[in-house]
Amino acid sequence: MIRSQVYLTKKPRKLNTAILGFPGIGLIGQTVVRFLVKVLKAEKIGEIVVPSFPHQAMMLKSGMLRLVKVSIYRHKQLLFVLGDVQPMDSPGQYELAYTLVELFQKLKIKEIITIGGYATGTNVSEIYIVGNNKKILKEYSQYGMVGKAKGAIVGIAGLVPSIAKYYKIPSVVLLRTTLGNFVDVAAAKDILDVLNKRYNLKLDLSELDEKIKKTKELIKKIESEVQTAEKERTTSYIR
Repeated sequence: MIRSQVYLTKKPRKLNTAILGFPGIGLIGQTVVRFLVKVLKAEKIGEIVVPSFPHQAMMLKSGMLRLVKVSIYRHKQLLFVLGDVQPMDSPGQYELAYTLVELFQKLKIKEIITIGGYATGTNVSEIYIVGNNKKILKEYSQYGMVGKAKGAIVGIAGLVPSIAKYYKIPSVVLLRTTLGNFVDVAAAKDILDVLNKRYNLKLDLSELDEKIKKTKELIKKIESEVQTAEKERTTSYIR
């Protein structure tokens, strides 16, 4: 199998933390990293071509081709890693996770943060913290609940911190509860608030409020339609 290929236009120095955003439940991680890249005007410094991504090239309006890929950005001491998609099989997941951790080791990253959604089926707003060593869990315990999350983290968000343990890179996963059946901007905002406090990014998160409002309106509409449909089914059955 061909390994993922890393193409860096610059080799950044004095990096501290890598923050990863890949598609997942509620698209929280991807939404967070896209926002950070945009608002902080992060500099793109590379890409990773991943053989286990869908075998297609997007045709752009400009006439150019674009692979489905991982994009790498840098803002001061922060490295942002943004994935278009997740690898399509288990070997591909592990291969990309090892590629990322080995890259972070070469770049002398001191801390890794991945972000994910924690599906609950209820509209509860909580942040769970899991990590690969006790020290980093203690540091992040002020931002969420440690030891409360159950089950498994599927994909890059879980594999990268787990593999990073063997490379002695402290890593943490920020999990925000979500219904998971839509782009959860409110959940993304809560994670951004944690990163804002942790790294003193001075982010203005107010621009997300309008999107959150529209999402809540959409949820209410869907719930109303579901309730109406259930009533109609019940009425039809009684007849």
